[in-house]
Amino acid sequence: MNKILIYSPGAYQLYGHSYDYTKGLSESFIELGYEVFVFGIEGPLKFNDPINEIKISKSNKPIEKVTLFQKIKWGLHRLKDSYDFLKKFMNFYFSFEEKPLIIFETFEYFSLSQIIKKFSDNYFCIFHDTNFNFKQTSLLAGSYKRLARVSSKKIVKHSKKSFVHGHEMKLNFIEQMGENYKDKIIDIPYGAPLPFKLEKDDMIKSKSQLGLNMNKNYLLSFGTLRSDKEFIPIMEALEKNSSWEWLIAGPEGDYTYNQINILAKKYNLENRIIIHHKFIENKEQKLYFTAADLIINLYKPYIRHESGTAQLARAYNKPVVVSGPPDLTDYVVEKNIGWVVNDSHTLNDILKKYVELPERDMKLIHSNINELAINNSWITVAKKILSFT
Repeated sequence: MNKILIYSPGAYQLYGHSYDYTKGLSESFIELGYEVFVFGIEGPLKFNDPINEIKISKSNKPIEKVTLFQKIKWGLHRLKDSYDFLKKFMNFYFSFEEKPLIIFETFEYFSLSQIIKKFSDNYFCIFHDTNFNFKQTSLLAGSYKRLARVSSKKIVKHSKKSFVHGHEMKLNFIEQMGENYKDKIIDIPYGAPLPFKLEKDDMIKSKSQLGLNMNKNYLLSFGTLRSDKEFIPIMEALEKNSSWEWLIAGPEGDYTYNQINILAKKYNLENRIIIHHKFIENKEQKLYFTAADLIINLYKPYIRHESGTAQLARAYNKPVVVSGPPDLTDYVVEKNIGWVVNDSHTLNDILKKYVELPERDMKLIHSNINELAINNSWITVAKKILSFT
């Protein structure tokens, strides 16, 4: 049986989309007749058989990041950890008599570039972010991003193909890497499960289980709380629309729930924002998505990465409200699966439009979402990747 080895440091961790991403790909590769190994840092999440779990322990000793010296020390420690982890991955890879195909699903490119030639032309790399600049970041972080840009060229050069999720991301990445690499860079859909079987009373049941108000409409923000997301437009819209509340479900990232609570107090919304401060595991996702009317993903204008949550919404037939990356906003408009917040359409306008939307228009949106969920399922993505082997 042919083997695939997925390198995903975050696959077993209680943050981000790595678990859902590797799970979707792994199950699809298995369905297509492959044996799959997922190599990641030891964590609490688990995959079902027959996915082979390879968990590697790592030191979790915290390092303060207050002063510039501490931040540099933390960064160097992180790079060393990543390199040591990759050496263990390399040993595992070379333990196979017949070498498996590799898929790198990671965000740390500098360490990977140091050993990438050893896997030359036997791997794909998935780039979730193609921003290698100083926008909206510190000088130190920006310097690392510029370094990662050089490292990424090396990774792309030796890959079979390097994948991004979206046409604009592809164009941006080619601009960053250079025209010599354009044939190596391919945009593929961001996968999601096939549409789940949903019942008419799912929303009522989910609202009841989550303790939500049956008479309110709900926006859902799902996933890690991060500073590249926009929160003030949501506050402003809620202030003007008393029939709506905001459900936030996910762990903290570089933005905190304390910051959300400070904003909520400023806008007098303390009782209309429901926070579930935890990583939402796969088995709980249906509860949150079916309780919501709209899934909201507002990103800052400079962002050039995809939204895993906007893709996952397809499986639950939920419209999305978005802003930010051109690939995300164009996707929503062209496929008619939700609305885009911009200068001419505020979130306040969209919330009012949603509750007044004719039934035929809503049915069309749901039909579009369902069709897209089938066409861009994980099995479709897996087949697309394998077409380049």
